This record gives sequence, C-alpha cells and structure tokens, in this order.
Amino acid sequence: RNIVLFGETGVGKSSIINAIAPGSTKTSNDALGCTDRVTCYEVTLPSGKVKLWDTPGLNEGSQGTAPAQKAMEDLRKFILSLAGSGGIDLLVYCMRSGRVRSAIKRTYEDVYGAICQRKVPVALVI
Repeated sequence: RNIVLFGETGVGKSSIINAIAPGSTKTSNDALGCTDRVTCYEVTLPSGKVKLWDTPGLNEGSQGTAPAQKAMEDLRKFILSLAGSGGIDLLVYCMRSGRVRSAIKRTYEDVYGAICQRKVPVALVI
C-alpha cells in the first residue's frame, strides 16, 4: 500500500512518519523544510506492510529547500508516476490548525482534484 503525505512546509509530515516509525526521518523546528525530495519509508503495521511517502513542503518560497513552484511540480510528477506504477491507496493532507487560507484550498484542489481526479481517498491531519 502506498500512502502519500503532502502539505505546506513545517506542518509535520516527517513528524507523523516518525510517530508511526520512530527515528525514520529527520525533522526540524526551523521555518524552512527539511525534506528536499520524495522519500519512501517502508513500515510494517498490524494490517501489513505500507510505504509512507514523505514529500517536500509546499508553498515554502524561493529561499527554502524546495521552492514552491518546483515542489508542486515535483509532487505532481511523483503522484502521476506512482499512480501509474502501483497506485496510491491514501493521500494524507497535513496542515496547521487555524484559518484555512486560499493557498491551502488551492493545494487541495490541485492535488486531489486535478492530479488525482478525485479517485484516491484523502485524509486530513491537523
């Protein structure tokens, strides 16, 4: 099973993976992201083996490890390649609590609507 975590920089995608598989990823308290490329972590859960895909943060800006436009394009390419080779079983959209900004809605529509054509289950983690 393939589970893809995505969301803005600093929302805790890598920390979620570490909560499931302690010590798997590096995390940071910095404002800039620490994940600069899509990384797979194979984890054995009671229901079986899964692949957790950690992705670079979105909307980071040009000074970050993954500039916003490149991060979204890389995510799009990755999702399309994974969908064609093994499928995606779950999208996990990670976000901060608080007001939902237009960028968050746009990202959701871009990933879930345009790229995945609303054919993949999605969960929201706040």
